[in-house]
Amino acid sequence: MHRINKKEYTFFNGKAEFLSLSTVLEKCENTGHSPVFLPELAEVLITNPEIMSWDIRPLSIRITGRTSRGTAVQVYAHIPGEWTDPQYIAVERKDKSSSGTLGGSLVLSQKCLDALINREGESIQGRRLVTVLDHKEIVSKTRNGIVSPNKALEDPRVIASFGSEKLAERYFKTYNANIPPSCLPYYNREGETENVFIGFESCSELIESEQVLGRTLYLSDSGISTHYFFIHRKILGVRSTN
Repeated sequence: MHRINKKEYTFFNGKAEFLSLSTVLEKCENTGHSPVFLPELAEVLITNPEIMSWDIRPLSIRITGRTSRGTAVQVYAHIPGEWTDPQYIAVERKDKSSSGTLGGSLVLSQKCLDALINREGESIQGRRLVTVLDHKEIVSKTRNGIVSPNKALEDPRVIASFGSEKLAERYFKTYNANIPPSCLPYYNREGETENVFIGFESCSELIESEQVLGRTLYLSDSGISTHYFFIHRKILGVRSTN
């Protein structure tokens, strides 16, 4: 347990006990905690680097799907929804008709996507809670691999993941030199000065499935990426203290 700025942070780790994500979320809620989303996790890791761990998963989500007009979009959200509901997750996980995991993703409802699109642009304390990006534009303007921190800040997926360019910049100043130079040629050959890893997998196949699919966003000590939804079991919970 960690107390930071009148808040109590506690890890809920189901990995050692082989607990499902839905069970871990229930444990978090039953103790009066709420799961932390990526912007808040980034703040905690910036000020408390000693608790950085590769297996922490925030409950922020990247959703792929289509609007009511058929436009393919990527939606980045840092608010509660079907993906933070233990009962919804448990049902989707057991539903063999959809399996709940197309490409490691959680199947979500169209109603959920439409509601998020309607909240596009909402913010708190200067950070956007929901960002909607046009899929075709993102595919043509972004790439994955190891890039410079400045280049990473030009990627709209990165800014949407942090909710703010300033927060992303602060995070990359804290965590930006943990990729061994020997690994750089594996990703690209632009030089050893580029040291932030961007790992958003291609969304084209997910969008072509005609389903609304969600994957969690993942922070590491070397960059940011998306991750299979059901793999993560260690989350950080928060509650206010007086």
